Amino acid sequence: MREMMNFQRRLLMCRSCSAPLEVEAGGGVATCGQCGQAGEVGPRPERRIEPSATGEPERLRRLRRQNSRPMVVPRKLRSLIVGNSIPAWKTAEALSAWRATQQAATAADPAACETLLFLTLALGHTFLMQQDHRARRALLETALESFPLPRHRQMILGLLAGDSVVAGDLESAEQWLACCDPRSDDIETDSAFRIASAILLTARQDWAGVHRVLGADRSEVPINDADDARAALVRANAWERRGDPARAAGLLMEYMKAGGAPGRKVLGAIVRVYPGLDLCPQSLPEAEGRYARQAGKLAASLASGGLGMPVTILGVVLTSVILCISPPWEDPPGWQFGLLDLVPGLLCLAIGLAGIRSARRAKLLRQQGIPARAAVVNVAPTGSSINDIPRYRVTLNILREGHDPYQATTKILFPPHVAAHLVPGVEVPVRVSPRDPRQVLLETA
Repeated sequence: MREMMNFQRRLLMCRSCSAPLEVEAGGGVATCGQCGQAGEVGPRPERRIEPSATGEPERLRRLRRQNSRPMVVPRKLRSLIVGNSIPAWKTAEALSAWRATQQAATAADPAACETLLFLTLALGHTFLMQQDHRARRALLETALESFPLPRHRQMILGLLAGDSVVAGDLESAEQWLACCDPRSDDIETDSAFRIASAILLTARQDWAGVHRVLGADRSEVPINDADDARAALVRANAWERRGDPARAAGLLMEYMKAGGAPGRKVLGAIVRVYPGLDLCPQSLPEAEGRYARQAGKLAASLASGGLGMPVTILGVVLTSVILCISPPWEDPPGWQFGLLDLVPGLLCLAIGLAGIRSARRAKLLRQQGIPARAAVVNVAPTGSSINDIPRYRVTLNILREGHDPYQATTKILFPPHVAAHLVPGVEVPVRVSPRDPRQVLLETA
């Protein structure tokens, strides 16, 4: 793979079949080894991005004003992109859309450029998950030569530099980064450069350099939302390597609270993308364990509304008071009056104990359950609520590796605006009981 990312090589997509095609840096006639199609290719564009002239304090102020504005998938691509990648069975359709969009993007159509960027990122992620590094390199370099705008080109350059680090070719990573603007006042462009630079510095074990680029914590340097997870992991890793794993775990916990279940999943995926860097070997498991304990308490609260123990205590108190007021052992006995009056107390006791059992089951599932994916089948109100928060019955199609899909249901408290996002087909993270696969917990935090 090292040779695959060599900056001196040129790898583009065949215009006919989209297969990776070796091309001379100076251009010429290139013949595709897959479809046999030959065509004239121009020389590699030498378009380095000129650095911004904005002063540093003003530049950082501009970047902060752009933060917390997540990228939105263009409407026309929503049927293709699931999560941040494209399913394997839609790859051919996505490549066809990529080719059609490329022509408009080359003509500097802003909307086409944004669409092409999303398609490139999603297809690139798909190829990465398939470990098809040639296809990914050809896709990225073809996109790089197609984009007329510096912002899009720099985002691609950052990916090429990061891939070069993964391949162990640090010299090529430097060369890709040398084409970038190190002082952009666009947050997506700046973040692409910072993340790629920090990954290169990590490979060189320059931990202080990582913190100079990314900041000592997440508040110091604004980072684009899409890059927050990588920044958090690489930043924490540098603190761990500098001898402060507790601070590293704290920073990861902070990100986990902000990113929720999807954010934690991304952290694990990033570690797998950069196996040679061995990111956060001590602090990430520590943070995950601490977060699981906190999330277990939250899961218990959502399962019972936090009322299991209080209602149980109320039931015990009511029952005890009634028995004291009208004890059945007195002469004459107060059996009839006592039994009728015991009903509210016994009812509270039964409800409270059921709540405690639900809370314990949810806590165990969150802390010890097997992580899995699930697709929402149906969400229906149960008609009950706790503290004005309605309880919903959620039917899920459980998707576990090595197992056939199957349906399971769970009940959980949700504000209506949260439940509105759980539409059929949406994928959500769940925890499955190791003993009973029908027992599942919707992972909300």
